[in-house]
Amino acid sequence: MKHGNYTYPITLQLLSDGRKNRVFNKKIRSKIKVTMVHGKKDEVVPVSYSKKILKIFTNAKKKLVIVKNGDHSLSSNKGLKILKKEIKLITS
Repeated sequence: MKHGNYTYPITLQLLSDGRKNRVFNKKIRSKIKVTMVHGKKDEVVPVSYSKKILKIFTNAKKKLVIVKNGDHSLSSNKGLKILKKEIKLITS
């Protein structure tokens, strides 16, 4: 499957695992820190998916960081700097 500048192999195992796990239908009640870092210009996964994932964590301390010019990989200097900062915050 090709989407944007990325090509993803879609296998029967991937589809089977996706049907079995259905993450969006679950609730996680752990009191943990959850931070999603998402590029606003991500052409592969929309920001709405990060928002949906955060809703799964009902008791968590949640944070969504949207990188203004970030793409799917967040591999620019700015994207990497933000990722590093958020990892430090969540692990301290």
